[in-house]
Amino acid sequence: MSEGRDALRRVGGTSGASRSGGDRATLSGAAERINAELARRRREPMTFSPEARERLAELHAEYLADLGQEAVRVARRGHVSTVDELHVRQAGTRLGMGRSRGSALETAANTFGGVFAGAGIASVYALMFTPGPHGTGETAAALVLSVLGFVLLAVGLTVTFLRRSG
Repeated sequence: MSEGRDALRRVGGTSGASRSGGDRATLSGAAERINAELARRRREPMTFSPEARERLAELHAEYLADLGQEAVRVARRGHVSTVDELHVRQAGTRLGMGRSRGSALETAANTFGGVFAGAGIASVYALMFTPGPHGTGETAAALVLSVLGFVLLAVGLTVTFLRRSG
């Protein structure tokens, strides 16, 4: 844990310089990424206040504890006695870690599927409950929007389910 404290002490220091290289998936790498962001605008360098640095360290410790506890729970559900890397990865996904965000396909399919399905349902509702003759184009548009919307939603939800289950 001393690596974590040393890395967090380097975050937002007065130098604002970022060292190049290093593994970005370590605590030192995290400190380098934060410092790089702080130094991104050379004319307006930023720094963390001591209170902000302390809060960052507290939240880091809290998240690490939550992640470890969830990994143990995931392993217990699998009836195993050793917590593996897979359990930690699944725990990170369950807790909403950064890399667990949906793919562009998932986001697009769910978004556009919802919009098209909603427009299709509204069109079908209008066809059924408004008086007057309705043209073939209006009926076809309602059908196409509904089918396209539900197909996109099915794709998006399938991708979401597959990503979360494995």
